[in-house]
Amino acid sequence: MQSGYTRLLLHEQVLPPAPARPTAWSVTQDISMMIQLGAKERTEETWRKLAADAGFEVTKVYYAKDSISESVIEMAKK
Repeated sequence: MQSGYTRLLLHEQVLPPAPARPTAWSVTQDISMMIQLGAKERTEETWRKLAADAGFEVTKVYYAKDSISESVIEMAKK
C-alpha cells in the first residue's frame, strides 16, 4: 500500500471507552471471541494503537447508530 493513496476499511465491533458500559450484545460477542478464537473486542483507543503498530493511522470511525451493529474503521498507511 502506498502512503496517502489507499484506505483500509475494517468492519468491526468497537467497544465504548470506559467508564461507559458496553451493551449485553458486545459483552456476549467479546466472550464468544475469547472462547472460539482466543481474541477480544477492542475500544477505539486500542484499535488506534493496533493500527499504529502496523504502520497505519485511523482516520475515521463510523459508529452504528443503534449501538449494536458493528462499526467501520477507516485507516490510511502512514
